[in-house]
Amino acid sequence: MSMASGKRNLEAEIAAEAAKLGFADCGFAPAALGPENAARFQAWLDAGCHGDMLWMEGRSGHVRQ
Repeated sequence: MSMASGKRNLEAEIAAEAAKLGFADCGFAPAALGPENAARFQAWLDAGCHGDMLWMEGRSGHVRQ
């Protein structure tokens, strides 16, 4: 099974479960950020806005653009 077909199968399963639970619609969007948003997120972290959520600092390099 290819990655694309696996993704489509997972999306179909999630959409089917959403319909079963009574949701009128279900959609999917990529989680990637553009370079401007990634820079704003890094500035937000640098300003300490994440408070006690220190795990965010270690994962900020993993922000997909």
